[in-house]
Amino acid sequence: MDAVGVQRMAEPGRARPDTRPANRRLRISVIAFFFSAWLLATALQVAGGCYRADFDGHPDEAAHYITGLMVHDYLLSGNLLHPMAYAENYYVHYPKVAIGHWPPMFYVVQALWMLLFGTSRVSILLLMSAITGGTAAVMFFAGRLLAGPWWSAGAAAVFVCVPMVQANTGMVMAESLLALGGLLAAYFFGRYLETGEVKHAISFGAWSAITILVKGNGWALALLPPLALVLSHQWRKLLDWRLWSAAPVAALVIPWQILTMRMVENGWEWPWGLSYIRASVSSFGPAIAGTLGLGILLLVLLGLLGLVFPRLNEPRCVPMLSSIGALALATLLFHAVVPANIEGRRLILALPAMLLMAAYGVARLGQLAGSRLATGLALAAAAWFALRVFTIPQKPADCSSDQARLAMELAPGSSDRLLVAGSSSSEGAFIAEVAQREKRPGRFVLRASKVLMDSAWSGAGATLRYSVGMAEQELESWGIRAIVIGPDGSESLPSLTLARSIVNAYPDRWKPVASLIRCGNAPSVFRYARPLRPDPSPVEADLSRMLGRKISSTPAK
Repeated sequence: MDAVGVQRMAEPGRARPDTRPANRRLRISVIAFFFSAWLLATALQVAGGCYRADFDGHPDEAAHYITGLMVHDYLLSGNLLHPMAYAENYYVHYPKVAIGHWPPMFYVVQALWMLLFGTSRVSILLLMSAITGGTAAVMFFAGRLLAGPWWSAGAAAVFVCVPMVQANTGMVMAESLLALGGLLAAYFFGRYLETGEVKHAISFGAWSAITILVKGNGWALALLPPLALVLSHQWRKLLDWRLWSAAPVAALVIPWQILTMRMVENGWEWPWGLSYIRASVSSFGPAIAGTLGLGILLLVLLGLLGLVFPRLNEPRCVPMLSSIGALALATLLFHAVVPANIEGRRLILALPAMLLMAAYGVARLGQLAGSRLATGLALAAAAWFALRVFTIPQKPADCSSDQARLAMELAPGSSDRLLVAGSSSSEGAFIAEVAQREKRPGRFVLRASKVLMDSAWSGAGATLRYSVGMAEQELESWGIRAIVIGPDGSESLPSLTLARSIVNAYPDRWKPVASLIRCGNAPSVFRYARPLRPDPSPVEADLSRMLGRKISSTPAK
């Protein structure tokens, strides 16, 4: 609006223009885009076989699902005064509870969703696609300020279709919610840079705290304000009390971080230092190019040029663009230094920002050099992505559900004991299948990798606790009714090798039940052929590395 229009609005007796119809249209368009993106994400899940597969797409997937299930059951338990005791008892039954190693927010979101829509695989996967759709909708909403509705819609659609995003949408993983929280934090910091209003600074602090409580990688947002102030040249805001009003809100997460730091570091595979920095930089660079494709990466660089060089940028976009660009840079810097393991999925926090930078680069190029050139370049980048990058990751169906059904038939008692041996993924998938199928907490599922072997969270430093004979005696004392051998074939895993040795060394005690077709030709479920002890030993979990002590359960009578 020009100065004359502003003056007329300020004249006495002249009404301000009614913006409600425009706001209503914007809300409708954002909601419609959310449901469209949710539908697209769900369709990609279906095409990837996610609804037929078990919770074994990643070693962390079953842990995330079981922990969310625990919070759901805890809220319904009627015994809310002793959360630690409830969590410990739940872990003894289903030793994949991981709260503490990860913060609680993802599990709270899961639990609330489960209260409304149930705990099934279909329900939780629809939550994951809804989170991805929500991130796309926020990209569309925020991106319209930078690049207009069409280019921002294209960037959001590409986000949903990125194979890495698809893979995490098809699993119960925290990265999708991390990306949503991080993008909202960046949006509100951009609004603070535009308006200087305290409500936007506090909103940034709140969303930063929420994101950190989803996963520790959210601490990358601590780097966002200084980077955004540098990029936007708003140095004076360092002295603005409104900016610092976000700090007390964000600082609410510090006690949790202090209490759980030992548990978090136990899962790190790298020490602090230059060796990790060199490895991370050499890994994440190619990962970015492989994730987006060289065409879209070129558009990201165009957006970055428009931010760095004042003559190329659009002044009204600088505050929001600075915050969005700072999110991408903060993510890369954080993961280049903090040794939270080197995996491509760490980039998901930065992807919405990078794609919005690409959308801005195309839009600004269209303003400076003409829409034909910008459209042609965008189409070329999209074609490169479609032909060289886009694929639908497949999540093959496994046999954990069949193993769980069969093992539970062999152990019909509500507190019977089962042993599962395999990789972290296959053990977790089996535990998740058992937990889904019974009134919780019910049966005790013992993990061979935990009770027969000692190792760090990551599996490093694995050593066996028992010989074959001693291990068989322990299984008898625990009252194990069935042994389930995971389908992964990780013969090099000591605990799996030991479990196979037990059933081979004592064929009169451990009888193969059936050969599951989906698990190959070898028997994978073995029943105990002798009468069980009337007084089995308590089920015990050694959490010395995580809690500094062991926890146990009173044996069933």
